[in-house]
Amino acid sequence: MESHNDFQDSWEHDTHHEYIFPVSETRRSNTGDPEQEGLGVRSRSLYEEYGTNEPYAKPDDVESCDGRDPDSFFKLLTGPSTNFYVGLDEKHYTIPKRLLYHFSDYARICLEGSFWEARANAAWLPDVDSDVFQWLWQWLYTGKLKVYSFYNFTWDWSEDEQLQQACQVLCRLHVLGERLLFDERFLQDEVQRKLVKVIERAKTSRSTTPLTPQIVEEILSDSAPVQYGSIWNWQSTSLRPFVVEQLCTLDFCTTTDFVDWVGCFELDGAFAAEIMAFMADELKWAVKRWEAQVGSPVDVLEKKKQFAEDRGNSKCLETRPKNHQGIWLALRIICTFAGCTTTDLRAYSQCFELDGAFAVEILAYMAEELRWIVERWGEERGSRVDVAVEKEEEERIAQEESDLQRMVDRIMRRVGWS
Repeated sequence: MESHNDFQDSWEHDTHHEYIFPVSETRRSNTGDPEQEGLGVRSRSLYEEYGTNEPYAKPDDVESCDGRDPDSFFKLLTGPSTNFYVGLDEKHYTIPKRLLYHFSDYARICLEGSFWEARANAAWLPDVDSDVFQWLWQWLYTGKLKVYSFYNFTWDWSEDEQLQQACQVLCRLHVLGERLLFDERFLQDEVQRKLVKVIERAKTSRSTTPLTPQIVEEILSDSAPVQYGSIWNWQSTSLRPFVVEQLCTLDFCTTTDFVDWVGCFELDGAFAAEIMAFMADELKWAVKRWEAQVGSPVDVLEKKKQFAEDRGNSKCLETRPKNHQGIWLALRIICTFAGCTTTDLRAYSQCFELDGAFAVEILAYMAEELRWIVERWGEERGSRVDVAVEKEEEERIAQEESDLQRMVDRIMRRVGWS
């Protein structure tokens, strides 16, 4: 990662930014007493200078400042400020309280309550990278978050490296936003949308996904835990559902070596289960679509037996070593087409956390089964199957049927009214 000074110099000379605010270079001494450390006593209440000691409440007249209207935004820059000391070297940042409170519930609770931070008028984040906090600080002042543009100017890196670096910084920034209880204006509207653009750029340039196992492990270690099935949507403040959504693609599931993801599965077994649930749906969809095109039922087991007989061999699960009898028995049950499409794999989440290799075996089987079904489907119809095209065609037909049904309903209502 680029050093903080390199980032600072580059950003302050970037003509695309409207606001330039210097960062204090002071460091906090370790005397243990905030009054003797140059931080001063607890700051006055936000409105004390205006003749009231009432606790801070978000004023109605700045609710519309999300679009960075100059008049409304200026109000957020007035009043007292607070201090942040970031990283092991305690890099010092100063942020107006009104600006910080407008986006962060954590800051209002922490700095206006009875905590040590309120008395010291400062918060310490020793485990946060100051380079990551710099981006948050920049966004607060400017409303801009040009992470990929910044790394794109590092010409000695390959595009894959630029995308992965931008993705890593954005993911760490999202985790920091979760920790400071920033709302959806920062987490969903800004960071997640920037992540989508980075991931889409990787797809269009045919690069590998920037969500590497190492980055996902960080997310699963630090992002808030969730129940995927209940809040898997854009309203979730955790980054985990977003990562699952981005990885659940046919290309990722059929080309990935899941051995590299063992650490992720052992951190969050539900993460592995969600990918399996997606692949099970894809398997059922592929067979259903295959049946619709050939006009007859497709028995996958019989097709596989016939395929093996035609080639004089049979590659199946029984050829694998039987080191652990319990796992072997579970795999024998799950690793069939019927098993992986009817079993509630989410119920095995804790098993995957105990042994990530168990999840790897199931995912590897499902990926192989999905590839095999798509290949045989293409051979039987006489042309290669492009799953993306097939899905678009299915959606088009469904939309036409829906439009036709609405037209019929309108006609029937008119007839009934007449």
